[in-house]
Amino acid sequence: GTTGTTGTTGTTGTTGTTGTTGTTSALVPGCGVPDMVCVSFTDVGWAAIGEENGCMELAAAMGLPFSYLEEGCPDGARAVCDMPDAMGPGSYTRMTTWYYSMMNMTDAEAGCVASGGTFSAL
Repeated sequence: GTTGTTGTTGTTGTTGTTGTTGTTSALVPGCGVPDMVCVSFTDVGWAAIGEENGCMELAAAMGLPFSYLEEGCPDGARAVCDMPDAMGPGSYTRMTTWYYSMMNMTDAEAGCVASGGTFSAL
């Protein structure tokens, strides 16, 4: 007998999109604890203090093992806190704090607001 014709292949369904995570600026030095928190020093006032010195001061003040990240904070943050004048009014020391998977977001938001920052989930 003769062989029948092959049926057509069905179309593949579309893949769902993945949720977005925060993208940081690799051009700005950072100070962080892996998978928890990272601070970007995003203003001209930090040059006078020195970003690396600021990082070490932050580590001492918070009692956490912060490391200076010359290449900036990593991508993948779940929330962000923006503080316009971290070192006081008119200091030009904007600080952006990125929060990652190992950080409790309720604590992150409370700390950000208490420090005068603006908290945003990403």
